[in-house]
Amino acid sequence: MSSSSATITLANGVKMPVIGLGTWQSSPEEVAAAVKVAIRTGYRLIDTASVYQNEEAIGTAIKELIDEGVVKREDLFITTKAWTHEIAPGRVEGSLRAALKKLQLDYVDLYLAHMPAAFNDDMSEHINSPVEDVWRQFDAVYNAGLTKAIGVSNWNNEQIGRANAVGVTPVHNSQVELHLFFPQHDHVEYCKAHNVVVTSYATLGSPGRVHFTLPTGHMAGHPEDAFPNERK
Repeated sequence: MSSSSATITLANGVKMPVIGLGTWQSSPEEVAAAVKVAIRTGYRLIDTASVYQNEEAIGTAIKELIDEGVVKREDLFITTKAWTHEIAPGRVEGSLRAALKKLQLDYVDLYLAHMPAAFNDDMSEHINSPVEDVWRQFDAVYNAGLTKAIGVSNWNNEQIGRANAVGVTPVHNSQVELHLFFPQHDHVEYCKAHNVVVTSYATLGSPGRVHFTLPTGHMAGHPEDAFPNERK
């Protein structure tokens, strides 16, 4: 089995490839070419997010490959994420349906809450939406069949514990920055103990990250630094 086809099983039985193509900072033109090359060479997991602004290009590339018979939809694992305004009260389902339309898919394989705190559309105002309420919305889209699995990104152990304590579908996946200089041993061990699969991002580094500024004006250091309202 090649590394690109190896999988890990989530708590609900869904098999997730252990290696995937991340698409942050990829322009629509770049990402379409990258997705096609990746899938043709054996990649099956493609990771995107609404804030990346490239879901539409990724959807077009995937559709072209499916139409050409290069790959079947059921063999792909597509991850996307809800940004801070999309996890505000009552907005998760509409946001996921909008993402599905751009991706030209009936479902995604994994839908993540990109950050733990909710903001308005331009991130100028924090919206009171506890992680418990955010997670109930994710449980709803999971039960509606719009995604095969649900998870979080940039959430800490305490926030994941609060989500799981709601008593609905548990957190299947936690995507965090993780590499030799930021190994996150405590988070990895916590997730192992609670049957949450960990996905790393910036695994081999991330060009441009040092100079990346969020719409709030914060530099993108540790994600919790930019979202103090949900920091514990």
